[in-house]
Amino acid sequence: MIKATLVSVLLLVCCCNAGTKTKYPAHNAQDDIKKVASYGSWTWNVSSNCNPACRTVSWEKVDEVGVINVKFTLSGPDVGYLAVSISENEDMGPADDVYICVVMPPANTSDVVITSGYLTGHGPATVTGPVPTQLSSVANGSVSCTFYRPLSVTRNISGTYHTWDVNTGTFNLLYAEGPVTAAGSIRRHTYRAFTHGVFNLFKPEGTGAASSLQAQSIAILSLVVCFTYALF
Repeated sequence: MIKATLVSVLLLVCCCNAGTKTKYPAHNAQDDIKKVASYGSWTWNVSSNCNPACRTVSWEKVDEVGVINVKFTLSGPDVGYLAVSISENEDMGPADDVYICVVMPPANTSDVVITSGYLTGHGPATVTGPVPTQLSSVANGSVSCTFYRPLSVTRNISGTYHTWDVNTGTFNLLYAEGPVTAAGSIRRHTYRAFTHGVFNLFKPEGTGAASSLQAQSIAILSLVVCFTYALF
């Protein structure tokens, strides 16, 4: 009777944990991330209102002649610049992959420059160069910037190589906007937002495989049950 009970307990634990998946934490109520079914993309609604303009960050995988890239689109008010960072935490730095969309002075022009770089902390980003493939528009006080990024990007920051692989890794997204100087240099942001808890960009509302901790727990429990089974 005792042996039969132990076997039943082990089977129940294994079955329950087999269906257990790792939840990605972007379910948090403060992160409004939705899938756009018609395009297979994801959109983060950065702010809850559209004053002075809607703030969004969208992304999707695209196939460009056999090469899979990520298409990002930033939208926000025409205040000077918009920026998005791929970060391992909710703060700026110590190593963030950043993309900046600058509306060159004078304001309300269609002259937009999109650059990439990195952040090491609170302060100006280190710009490494322009983004080669881009699309932008400025109209009615709003800016929209589209650029393409490889699934995995590696940068040398102060002698240390950092990699941001959005296909397999988990990250936070940081959004910022602010003014620019007459020469087009960015100044301190006047608005900032971030997602709460790292997540995989392509499974922001999904589940992953069972965690290693769960697997270890099952193994330990199995040993305990088997040892007890042998005693009886």
